[in-house]
Amino acid sequence: SIPDNVRAELTTETAALAKQIESLRAALADRPRLLDLLPDVQIFHKAVDWALRYDEFFDPKQVDAAAWAAPYTVGIAGGLLYVALRRIARMNPILAAVFSGMALFLLVDEGLTPTLGLSAPNNQYPLTTHLRGFLGHLAYGAGVAVTAELLLADRD
Repeated sequence: SIPDNVRAELTTETAALAKQIESLRAALADRPRLLDLLPDVQIFHKAVDWALRYDEFFDPKQVDAAAWAAPYTVGIAGGLLYVALRRIARMNPILAAVFSGMALFLLVDEGLTPTLGLSAPNNQYPLTTHLRGFLGHLAYGAGVAVTAELLLADRD
Protein backbone atom coordinates (compact mmCIF):
# COMPACT_ATOMS: atom_id res chain seq x y z
CA SER A 1 0.00 0.00 0.00
CA ILE A 2 1.13 3.55 -0.62
CA PRO A 3 0.94 6.57 1.70
CA ASP A 4 -2.39 8.40 1.67
CA ASN A 5 -0.88 11.72 0.59
CA VAL A 6 0.85 10.08 -2.39
CA ARG A 7 -2.34 8.21 -3.33
CA ALA A 8 -4.31 11.47 -3.19
CA GLU A 9 -1.80 13.30 -5.38
CA LEU A 10 -1.71 10.52 -7.96
CA THR A 11 -5.50 10.30 -7.91
CA THR A 12 -5.77 14.03 -8.65
CA GLU A 13 -3.34 13.84 -11.54
CA THR A 14 -4.96 10.77 -13.10
CA ALA A 15 -8.46 12.27 -12.75
CA ALA A 16 -7.33 15.45 -14.52
CA LEU A 17 -5.69 13.42 -17.24
CA ALA A 18 -8.80 11.26 -17.74
CA LYS A 19 -10.89 14.39 -18.32
CA GLN A 20 -8.38 15.73 -20.82
CA ILE A 21 -8.23 12.40 -22.66
CA GLU A 22 -12.00 12.32 -23.08
CA SER A 23 -12.07 15.95 -24.27
CA LEU A 24 -9.34 15.22 -26.77
CA ARG A 25 -11.03 12.03 -27.99
CA ALA A 26 -14.10 14.07 -28.92
CA ALA A 27 -12.13 16.99 -30.31
CA LEU A 28 -9.93 14.78 -32.47
CA ALA A 29 -12.67 12.47 -33.74
CA ASP A 30 -12.34 13.73 -37.31
CA ARG A 31 -8.51 14.00 -37.18
CA PRO A 32 -7.25 10.40 -37.27
CA ARG A 33 -3.58 11.39 -37.48
CA LEU A 34 -3.80 13.31 -34.21
CA LEU A 35 -6.18 10.81 -32.63
CA ASP A 36 -3.55 8.13 -33.24
CA LEU A 37 -1.33 9.91 -30.69
CA LEU A 38 -3.86 9.58 -27.87
CA PRO A 39 -2.96 5.96 -26.92
CA ASP A 40 0.52 7.16 -25.96
CA VAL A 41 -1.08 9.31 -23.26
CA GLN A 42 -3.60 6.62 -22.30
CA ILE A 43 -0.79 4.16 -21.52
CA PHE A 44 0.56 6.44 -18.79
CA HIS A 45 -2.93 7.11 -17.46
CA LYS A 46 -3.89 3.44 -17.26
CA ALA A 47 -0.60 2.41 -15.69
CA VAL A 48 -1.10 4.75 -12.76
CA ASP A 49 -4.90 4.53 -12.55
CA TRP A 50 -5.02 0.75 -12.48
CA ALA A 51 -2.16 0.48 -9.99
CA LEU A 52 -4.09 2.83 -7.70
CA ARG A 53 -7.43 1.15 -8.29
CA TYR A 54 -6.20 -2.38 -7.64
CA ASP A 55 -3.51 -1.43 -5.10
CA GLU A 56 -0.81 -2.96 -7.24
CA PHE A 57 2.20 -0.96 -6.13
CA PHE A 58 4.63 -3.59 -4.92
CA ASP A 59 7.84 -1.64 -4.65
CA PRO A 60 8.43 1.94 -3.42
CA LYS A 61 10.23 2.62 -6.71
CA GLN A 62 6.94 2.07 -8.54
CA VAL A 63 5.27 4.76 -6.44
CA ASP A 64 8.15 7.13 -7.17
CA ALA A 65 7.90 6.40 -10.90
CA ALA A 66 4.15 7.00 -10.91
CA ALA A 67 4.53 10.23 -8.93
CA TRP A 68 7.18 11.37 -11.39
CA ALA A 69 5.19 10.43 -14.51
CA ALA A 70 1.75 11.77 -13.55
CA PRO A 71 2.45 15.52 -13.88
CA TYR A 72 4.32 14.97 -17.14
CA THR A 73 1.42 12.99 -18.52
CA VAL A 74 -1.01 15.79 -17.64
CA GLY A 75 1.38 18.17 -19.39
CA ILE A 76 1.39 15.96 -22.49
CA ALA A 77 -2.40 16.03 -22.54
CA GLY A 78 -2.26 19.84 -22.32
CA GLY A 79 0.01 19.78 -25.37
CA LEU A 80 -2.47 17.64 -27.26
CA LEU A 81 -5.20 20.09 -26.27
CA TYR A 82 -3.14 22.90 -27.82
CA VAL A 83 -2.75 20.92 -31.05
CA ALA A 84 -6.48 20.19 -31.16
CA LEU A 85 -7.32 23.86 -30.64
CA ARG A 86 -4.97 24.86 -33.45
CA ARG A 87 -5.76 22.12 -35.95
CA ILE A 88 -9.45 21.48 -35.34
CA ALA A 89 -10.81 24.70 -33.89
CA ARG A 90 -8.39 26.71 -36.06
CA MET A 91 -7.68 28.90 -33.05
CA ASN A 92 -4.90 31.46 -33.35
CA PRO A 93 -1.63 30.28 -31.68
CA ILE A 94 -1.68 32.89 -28.93
CA LEU A 95 -5.27 32.14 -27.93
CA ALA A 96 -4.65 28.38 -28.09
CA ALA A 97 -1.56 28.80 -25.87
CA VAL A 98 -3.48 30.84 -23.32
CA PHE A 99 -6.46 28.47 -23.38
CA SER A 100 -4.40 25.27 -22.99
CA GLY A 101 -2.34 26.76 -20.16
CA MET A 102 -5.42 28.08 -18.41
CA ALA A 103 -7.29 24.79 -18.78
CA LEU A 104 -4.58 23.05 -16.75
CA PHE A 105 -4.45 25.89 -14.21
CA LEU A 106 -8.18 25.89 -13.60
CA LEU A 107 -8.71 22.13 -13.73
CA VAL A 108 -5.74 20.96 -11.69
CA ASP A 109 -4.45 23.86 -9.57
CA GLU A 110 -7.69 25.65 -8.81
CA GLY A 111 -10.07 22.69 -9.11
CA LEU A 112 -8.98 19.16 -8.36
CA THR A 113 -6.05 19.83 -6.03
CA PRO A 114 -8.03 21.71 -3.35
CA THR A 115 -11.20 19.68 -3.94
CA LEU A 116 -9.38 16.41 -3.23
CA GLY A 117 -7.70 17.91 -0.18
CA LEU A 118 -4.18 17.95 -1.62
CA SER A 119 -3.90 21.60 -0.70
CA ALA A 120 -5.71 24.06 1.50
CA PRO A 121 -8.85 25.64 0.04
CA ASN A 122 -8.15 28.30 -2.58
CA ASN A 123 -9.28 31.11 -0.27
CA GLN A 124 -6.48 30.20 2.17
CA TYR A 125 -3.81 31.37 -0.27
CA PRO A 126 -2.92 34.99 -1.02
CA LEU A 127 -3.73 36.38 -4.44
CA THR A 128 -0.02 36.39 -5.29
CA THR A 129 0.07 32.57 -5.05
CA HIS A 130 -2.77 32.28 -7.56
CA LEU A 131 -1.14 34.88 -9.79
CA ARG A 132 2.14 32.98 -9.74
CA GLY A 133 0.30 29.78 -10.76
CA PHE A 134 -1.56 31.67 -13.47
CA LEU A 135 1.66 33.11 -14.91
CA GLY A 136 3.39 29.73 -14.71
CA HIS A 137 0.62 28.13 -16.73
CA LEU A 138 0.75 30.94 -19.28
CA ALA A 139 4.46 30.17 -19.65
CA TYR A 140 3.59 26.49 -20.05
CA GLY A 141 1.10 27.39 -22.80
CA ALA A 142 3.72 29.52 -24.57
CA GLY A 143 6.26 26.71 -24.39
CA VAL A 144 3.75 24.22 -25.79
CA ALA A 145 2.86 26.64 -28.57
CA VAL A 146 6.45 27.20 -29.67
CA THR A 147 7.24 23.48 -29.53
CA ALA A 148 4.09 22.37 -31.34
CA GLU A 149 4.36 25.01 -34.03
CA LEU A 150 7.99 24.06 -34.73
CA LEU A 151 7.25 20.32 -34.78
CA LEU A 152 4.12 20.59 -36.91
CA ALA A 153 5.27 23.34 -39.30
CA ASP A 154 6.20 20.92 -42.07
CA ARG A 155 2.99 18.88 -41.76
CA ASP A 156 0.55 21.48 -43.02
